[in-house]
Amino acid sequence: MERYNDTERTSLWVIAGRVVFTVALIACIWFIFSNSMAVATVSTGSSGRVLAWMRIILRRLGQPGLAEHLTMHIVRKLAHFCEYTLEGFLLMLCMRVYSRHPLRHITVPMLGGVLTALADETIQLFSEGRSSQVTDVWLDSAGVLAGILVAIVLLLACEGLYYHIKRRHEWPSNRQISILQPCRTALPTRSSGVRCCAPRWSRWSSWVWQVLPVKRRWRVC
Repeated sequence: MERYNDTERTSLWVIAGRVVFTVALIACIWFIFSNSMAVATVSTGSSGRVLAWMRIILRRLGQPGLAEHLTMHIVRKLAHFCEYTLEGFLLMLCMRVYSRHPLRHITVPMLGGVLTALADETIQLFSEGRSSQVTDVWLDSAGVLAGILVAIVLLLACEGLYYHIKRRHEWPSNRQISILQPCRTALPTRSSGVRCCAPRWSRWSSWVWQVLPVKRRWRVC
């Protein structure tokens, strides 16, 4: 896994992100395990309160029929899915602040989520009045995958917006450049040559090449 170089000065934003996301992930996993360690009577009472709140919210939203069809079983399965969606989201954010290329190591948060689901169902075997189900492991894993996908979309959007704003200030201010005309302004690159400025249509999509783990072949003037 390619991490941030220790010889370079790590940004304070990266350090703050590591602390915040790591603490949030530990708190999320502890919340999941604490619910699994609860006995059947306590777990049923908590689910009943959540069911009552959801029915009140649905009635206020003008959905009384949907509120009546909402059952304890649906609430418990939704709770499983939502808490593991949050865990998958936090796992992907942690991977982002600890690695420069989180998409290349996407199997790490997926494996962490599956192991958490297996440990969760194992804990329920030793809780009074609780049972373990294989379908819950699959449901929890689906929640982890959903959280990872949400985090990827959010990260791509944020990084794309950042690079778009950054490159918008680098392009020449002349707005008369035609798409069909060759560029007149060149930007220096790390190589010996120079990189031509892209036409207007590619300015809006140039951030994609910064986010995706591929190299773009620039035309040399």
